[in-house]
Amino acid sequence: MADDGGNRDGATAAVRDPSLCCAHLHGEIKGAGDSREDLDSISSLPDVILQQILSCIETEEAIRTSVLSRRWRHVWPGTPSISFVWPTNRILDADSIDKTLARYTSRKMMSFHIDVDMMSNLTHVSRWIELAMSRKAENLTLELGCHPCEANYIIPDFFYTNSYVKQLSLHLYFTDLIPRCSVSWSSLKQLFLSACNLSDESIANILSGCPILESLTLEVCKELMVLDLSKSPRLTVLEVNCYTLLTDSMQIVGPHIHNLRLENSQSGCTLLDVSSLTEASLDIRFDSYNELFKADFLQAFALEQLDKLQNVEKLTLGENFLKVLSLTHYRLEHLSPLPMFKAKVLTLETTISPYVIPGIIVVLENSPELKKLTLIHKRLDGFIPEEVLDNYLGLRALNLFQGMTVGNYSENRVLKSKEVALFIEFMLNHTQTLGKLVLRLEGCLQGRGFDELVQIVPTLSRANNVSIVIS
Repeated sequence: MADDGGNRDGATAAVRDPSLCCAHLHGEIKGAGDSREDLDSISSLPDVILQQILSCIETEEAIRTSVLSRRWRHVWPGTPSISFVWPTNRILDADSIDKTLARYTSRKMMSFHIDVDMMSNLTHVSRWIELAMSRKAENLTLELGCHPCEANYIIPDFFYTNSYVKQLSLHLYFTDLIPRCSVSWSSLKQLFLSACNLSDESIANILSGCPILESLTLEVCKELMVLDLSKSPRLTVLEVNCYTLLTDSMQIVGPHIHNLRLENSQSGCTLLDVSSLTEASLDIRFDSYNELFKADFLQAFALEQLDKLQNVEKLTLGENFLKVLSLTHYRLEHLSPLPMFKAKVLTLETTISPYVIPGIIVVLENSPELKKLTLIHKRLDGFIPEEVLDNYLGLRALNLFQGMTVGNYSENRVLKSKEVALFIEFMLNHTQTLGKLVLRLEGCLQGRGFDELVQIVPTLSRANNVSIVIS
């Protein structure tokens, strides 16, 4: 943190926070000669520190430091990281990548990132991967930007045997990830798979070859029906983002998972066994342009998921999940009853609106051990539009907002301080054990609104004996 490096010398500080030096260095490259004294002070650092700094930027930019002085000409080839990311202003072809790698001298590569966005480059990918593996790269990232109809890259067998890689990220854009051999990633701790065609057999093969895997992220992976993690006892962190029309419903068996982050599409993920969970985050993504709103299904689905989270200590719920729970507020007699939660820490990531209020009531009134509540006022892509909810409510003659409105609400409008204070008071009135309330209100108050809210908050805090923090 900021004061950790306060009493250390400049070289150590550069290693601890290389991003600051990278920004400074980048400015020097653009205006070489503008501040010669500063440039010389950086040049006086040992190669190993300069290379650590250069590893924070893309390799193409690191090479440009060669123009600074003779001192810099042979610095970048020894950087511990190589990154080829598709540029926005010109073509990054195989020939230029080959020439760069031919000049690379470091025997130990910590990180290798390759983003291939041309069919003509695909034939070279295997050779580049092999070079990274020969340098014992611990962090590998491979991105294929070609549509499978244009090119079908097959990951070579040698890729699946690697005893050095500790972090692996594959963004395959719906290319098949089907190992034709046994997988052996004996040192792998973090695995990120995005847009892969991944069968049940393939993921089982992969997991069996990762004996010390601790964290798994799956982002829009097609064809996977059952994710069975029961034979991976060290895998405790799972993140699944299945927000696409192409994703079928998937079952998750994760008896050893402690931390779960799940963003569902409307097809949803079924939690069969997550008995060890202590922390969970849930939300639902909606495509308003291509999807019909499956309100009835989502209400039953949300309650089914919450039933599996009764024992979590930290619970996070997103805006869409709260909107769906709001619909269940008047239909609980027709659905499974909401369980009582043991959560002591609750985080709500949502805009402040009447569309989430009933859902918040449902959660607060069923959290008798709650000690800390955090509200992060934000709206992400894939939210359920208010007009979709209005249409559903109108068809069913439900009055969702009776006595619960927050001003004259309209989407994305700036709130007034009194409306936010009313919302705070509402939340305090629906919890008995709360000790601390934190509100992060970026963007929803303007002008004097925030200052006015600061004046109101102490009265609410004293009345409810709750510590209130706003930012």
